[in-house]
Amino acid sequence: MELLVCMSIAGSIPVMICLFLYLIQRGNYNYILGRRLLLTGVFFYLVPVQLVKYLLPKDALPETMLIGRKADSYLSGTLSFWSEKQGDYIWIPQWFNIFARIWLAGIIIFAIYEIIKYWRGAHSIRNYIFEKIEDPEDNLTYYLIPDEICGPCTIGFFRQKIVFPESFPLHPDFIMVYKHEHTHLKNHDNLVKLLCLFVLCLHWMNPVAYLLLFLYIDTAEIVSDSAAVDGCTKEKRQDYANLLVLEAATSDIRPAVWKNNLSGHKRNKEGKDFKTLKRRINYMMKEKRKGMLQRGIMVAVSALTVVASAGTAFAYEPMQ
Repeated sequence: MELLVCMSIAGSIPVMICLFLYLIQRGNYNYILGRRLLLTGVFFYLVPVQLVKYLLPKDALPETMLIGRKADSYLSGTLSFWSEKQGDYIWIPQWFNIFARIWLAGIIIFAIYEIIKYWRGAHSIRNYIFEKIEDPEDNLTYYLIPDEICGPCTIGFFRQKIVFPESFPLHPDFIMVYKHEHTHLKNHDNLVKLLCLFVLCLHWMNPVAYLLLFLYIDTAEIVSDSAAVDGCTKEKRQDYANLLVLEAATSDIRPAVWKNNLSGHKRNKEGKDFKTLKRRINYMMKEKRKGMLQRGIMVAVSALTVVASAGTAFAYEPMQ
């Protein structure tokens, strides 16, 4: 249990830094850095780095860095501020135990439901594929499906495919859309979202774990948009923005968690919610700074995040 808590804290640090930067910077927020922070959070949520120090020789770390020994002494009662000896067990109310089991079961059912629904949607799309297009000259590889099935998208976790409606390659902005989908494929966004679901199942009592999934869904779309319009003129960016608005009305047979396409938006009671779409358009219309200062800030924030998350290794001591 102590290990799981340390893992949860370590994974939450990058996610909270990402949210903090977004709230401060708003329009100037760097989504590429944000994606790196979220990936760092996924890593520390799932990988028990706290066990690394026990793989090292006993004398490799100074005694002062082994905070866990002092904490263990305190919890065992040998170092106590109370007169009576502390107990070895923590009692919790029966209602909390029942509530925790119901919540955990709900999260597992949700994850299984999302994976099955995605598999069915992706399988149905695969059944509609009727041709594979390879263009070595432009380095393009994609698959065609009939129109009105779904919009441009990527499917698969490991054997990924880029899928287009059969008439879409004739669109004047086809290359930009292909770059968008290829960025999803290159970043393995479907696989990362699957890992985010595993994070929810493992750290289901941590509210930051839920925030991780929602942040990554929006971040993945905005990063792909930025790659699609990279090096394009302002007019071409406007054309791509118009295409985003038009594709927002395209239906999709997949659940929202797994949407990697131009219509990666949310619904509300009145219809389409264009807040995410507006944020995507505003970000891609901006000229990005790629100077040494910007890169230095990204490296510094990333390094600070890794150090802060890895620092939980020194606070963990396994139970005897």
